[in-house]
Amino acid sequence: MKERLGWLPPSLPSTKPGGIWLHAVSVGEVLSAISLVRKLRELLPDTPVFVSTTTLAGRQLAVSRLEPFVDGVFFAPVDFTFAVRRVLRRLNPALIINFETELWPIRMLEAKRSGARWAQVNARISDRAWPRYCRLAWLFQPFLPLVDFLAAQSETDGERFRALGYSGPICYAGNLKFDFDPSSKPIPPEVLSYFSGQEARPLWIAASTTGPVDTGDTDEDDCVLDAYAQLEGRVRLLIAPRKPERFEIVAGKIAQRGLRFRRRSQLTGAESGDLLLLDSIGELAPLFALSSVVFVGGSFNQTQGHNILEPACFGKPILTGPNMGNFAAIFELFIARRALKVVAQPQLLAASVRQALGESEMAARGRELALSYRGVSNRLSQQLQPELGRGVPRHLPPFHSLLRPLSAPWVWVSQRSVSARRLPVPVVSIGNLSMGGSGKTPFTLALAKAYSASGKRVAILTRGFGRHSRTDLICLPGGSHPVTATGDEAQLFLRAGFCVAISPDRHRAGLALLDEYPADLFLLDDGFQHRRLHRDCDVAVIDTLRPFPGWACPPAGWLREPLSALERADAFVLTRLGRNIDPLGLKSLLPDRPLFCPESRESLPPLPAGSTLAFCGLGNPASFRRSLDRLGHSATPLLTFPDHHYYSSSDLKHLASLAPYRITTAKDAVKLPSDFPVAVLEQEILLPPDFQAFVSAHL
Repeated sequence: MKERLGWLPPSLPSTKPGGIWLHAVSVGEVLSAISLVRKLRELLPDTPVFVSTTTLAGRQLAVSRLEPFVDGVFFAPVDFTFAVRRVLRRLNPALIINFETELWPIRMLEAKRSGARWAQVNARISDRAWPRYCRLAWLFQPFLPLVDFLAAQSETDGERFRALGYSGPICYAGNLKFDFDPSSKPIPPEVLSYFSGQEARPLWIAASTTGPVDTGDTDEDDCVLDAYAQLEGRVRLLIAPRKPERFEIVAGKIAQRGLRFRRRSQLTGAESGDLLLLDSIGELAPLFALSSVVFVGGSFNQTQGHNILEPACFGKPILTGPNMGNFAAIFELFIARRALKVVAQPQLLAASVRQALGESEMAARGRELALSYRGVSNRLSQQLQPELGRGVPRHLPPFHSLLRPLSAPWVWVSQRSVSARRLPVPVVSIGNLSMGGSGKTPFTLALAKAYSASGKRVAILTRGFGRHSRTDLICLPGGSHPVTATGDEAQLFLRAGFCVAISPDRHRAGLALLDEYPADLFLLDDGFQHRRLHRDCDVAVIDTLRPFPGWACPPAGWLREPLSALERADAFVLTRLGRNIDPLGLKSLLPDRPLFCPESRESLPPLPAGSTLAFCGLGNPASFRRSLDRLGHSATPLLTFPDHHYYSSSDLKHLASLAPYRITTAKDAVKLPSDFPVAVLEQEILLPPDFQAFVSAHL
């Protein structure tokens, strides 16, 4: 109940923004998701993937089959605003993937509000459900346009979604159920032992049998047991009810007939028999390899059938009833290729089983057909990758709407007009709009090195955030100043050999520096809001992990200025982009200015075998977490401190007691004593080839 109300389990790892939330309702959708999740993990190894389910059986199967490939499994929240928002704030997804006809109005509205993209994959509307959807078309028309990406199973399904109000492009990648992997899970040894001890009689599997949907509807378990009695011991039987709540009911039916049987949950591996009740979840698919004929249930009653592709992949003769509306397109393909046999009435089931035992050619046609349509997950994952890049998580805080009016004083102060004073030499501003880390300091350092290598004398202006002094400080190359007097960011510039002027008034500090050092160029670090100094080129740095946190100024968000301030920028630099994010979604939110995407190289010195701990004091510790993951330290715990944190002696003792080996960032390392052993994550920013030329053109 906690998860359904939006409280995700504490065991869920701290998430990195920009991930994927995939929702699979129950067993069928989870099975369809397996191949897609694996492909997404291969294609996007650094992207968090979370899976939610609705049913208990779906949850159990997701944990057993998907847990090695995802970052967490949880129950989907109820479709109420408070619950959905709570999950979105925790996950910060850039892409939400929903299967088949899972359309939740509140979840879709809140997804758009959060900046995430909504993808409807394996989309279908069955023949049985279509009349009901037509009657409710007025309900779907307002929110179906919120779907950003639609991958329909067939053209019929695509046209049905259009008729309900979807107006975007439709992708026909195929049905994910075709990508079932026969070798993905081994046969349970207890089941193998149960049937291997018998004489060589064929095994009949009655798969996904269902009870009556309405009064007077067919009970398939009775039909199967009646047919088994008519076969008079010619076959062995494995009966697998579709829903767990049917397990006890079917066990009672078998017992009433006086048949000797065992339940899968009671097998020890030492017994054998002719009749087995499969009362487990997720174990049916590999057992098709043992069968000689398969009846796919849900097809004699109003359930409208279940998946026939799994037994087809094993090359087994397949029987179904006439009602296969849930899989109409696949069913028609198999009928056209004579790859299955339709049993017109339950009374004919026993005779059909006998006849199908010799239908090897039919089984071969079914296997060939099933395998020919594989590759759907590969095609779909390639098409979903750009959608992930177009999602821009907004990181809206709780009560965002109520707090937004209170941001007005901050907005007024940030937008008041000021007069800008010029320095005698050109000034390039490298700043950001959001509070917290954006990667601007490493980028400023990379630009300083590039201009220094070209022969220019570069100096850096900064306010020295976090230092223990308010007096102006001019730091010449070769000088030594404590980090408490300079601040951690300025200390990085000093240790790289650059001249730094630190002051709340950067114009005054720049003039004082020029009296002592003949600089050719000033780089203004953290200066996007320092409009009292004239800038010849204004560069705004945007962190793709947290581009505009809160999308408002305090207290409703964490922006230093409203988004309209981006109009002042001459260019934008997107940091922490990685190879898996397409900047198209972010670009659509920015003014029409040049956009540059630098690359970065990260490295760590070799660490001895043993317990390791990572720690940092950053505005965006998720960036450090991603770096650790990429360098093979995904299992290393991360301890976080406030941004610009100065480490006390008690902090250092605590860190030393937690692990003998420690990893931190360069920004944190400058605040540590020299005798405190630590491995430093080194980061080298590679400037875009044309960025320096663009800046020089403005000087």
